[in-house]
Amino acid sequence: MEQKEKLLLYKSIALKMMEQYGKEGAYSRIKEAIQIIKAFAKYNEPIGNSLGILGIINSIIIQSERLK
Repeated sequence: MEQKEKLLLYKSIALKMMEQYGKEGAYSRIKEAIQIIKAFAKYNEPIGNSLGILGIINSIIIQSERLK
């Protein structure tokens, strides 16, 4: 997948989460997911690029305007 396609996918996911949970709810859910993945990493479990992906989605949520 090309970089531009990835960014569009991340933005789409962030927008869907904000529509479903609101901005604060989406932010909280992503933060919780990051903490879970960090717990797995602590025990040397493979996490791939999960933290990077969640970090990008989290940034999109933080930088977005509140949805109506």
